[in-house]
Amino acid sequence: QSYLWLCLMQVVFIGMMISSSLWGNISDKYGRKTGLKMSVMWTMYYGILSAFAPVYGWIIFLRALVGFGIGGAPQSVTLYAEFLPMKSRATCILLIEIFWALGTVFEVLLAIMVMPTLGWRWLLGFSTVPLAIFAVLCFWLPESARYDVLTGNQDKALATLKRIAVENGVPMPLGKLIAARQEDRGKIQDLFSPQFRWTVGRYR
Repeated sequence: QSYLWLCLMQVVFIGMMISSSLWGNISDKYGRKTGLKMSVMWTMYYGILSAFAPVYGWIIFLRALVGFGIGGAPQSVTLYAEFLPMKSRATCILLIEIFWALGTVFEVLLAIMVMPTLGWRWLLGFSTVPLAIFAVLCFWLPESARYDVLTGNQDKALATLKRIAVENGVPMPLGKLIAARQEDRGKIQDLFSPQFRWTVGRYR
């Protein structure tokens, strides 16, 4: 039935909506890389379980949990952006959005090829393969140097910057990191403060 398919799609977005703030808080407290790894592992685990769902109710439940994990995907943009120079940040983040769209197209093409012959279970299983690859590769990713500086881990931030310099074959810039520890990380209610109220109201 069409409404059953509609519910199946909507629960993913509901899970994303519920979890996005939670993943942001986790990433602020434990690190961008940690939050991203947790969300990837979560999404992959429940994505695989979805392929073995015995009845429709279980599919709905497990896909909602998949959406809950996908809510942490924006942490990849945060981690990426905090490594970018200001002049190229907007362009590079736009490229991420383009590749997100291309990934959606790839998923549709995968469904066209897999569904008629192997069925939806294999589609869900194949859809977790990129997550499995990323789950392995993400251990190579460094933590955001900006995050380390803002949380007082300047030695770790400096080590990350030295690693980046070595991997890019360039010398480290002269100077030292002087950013202070960030105490105030902001809250949801800040969006409704006088300086942001008008902007929030425009997009409500």
